Amino acid sequence: GTALSSVLIDRAVGLLSLCLVLTALLPALVPWLPHRALLGSLLLVLGAVYGGLGVAMVLDRVPERLRRRRPVQLVAALATDLRRTLLRPGAALRALAPNLAGLALQTALVAVVGRALGSGAPALGYILVVPLATLAMQIPLSIGGWGLREGGFVMGFALFGVAAPQAVAMSVLLGLSNALVTLPGGVIWLMLRERRALPVDSAA
Repeated sequence: GTALSSVLIDRAVGLLSLCLVLTALLPALVPWLPHRALLGSLLLVLGAVYGGLGVAMVLDRVPERLRRRRPVQLVAALATDLRRTLLRPGAALRALAPNLAGLALQTALVAVVGRALGSGAPALGYILVVPLATLAMQIPLSIGGWGLREGGFVMGFALFGVAAPQAVAMSVLLGLSNALVTLPGGVIWLMLRERRALPVDSAA
């Protein structure tokens, strides 16, 4: 239960961080969105995330007779942990800060790659497109967001005059960079797992 709650809260905090950034960028996004339907869709998604998190935090307010069931207990514990994480300023700051910093670094990385490829996109383009493409990656339609991120880059950077091949190249290089960065962690995890699986006398 604790492991499941930790994973779900980590996902929720990451999504909330992304939505907070996009909410702050709305004044800059509006002039660049070509269709009002896109703005409406974005507002709908932001409202759904905020509303969904609000509902999730009160899922433990269930009748006492229902709390005896194991699934209800897990959901109630998740709601309690979520409130402790998001409604306490110190805990919320510690949870949100790494996600916000990670998004900033992702944006900076795409900007560096884009400048190297000669994309010609302004700094504002990277600031707006990377969070939007990252939001598109949250749709559970592909593995690791591949394809969704590329489509988001092509559509987003087209507003700033970037050709589709350059946008796809930036997205692919970003995905490969993320894979390379996380690879050492996976290797260490496998090594520790194998070590734990060894008999005590062999490990000694």
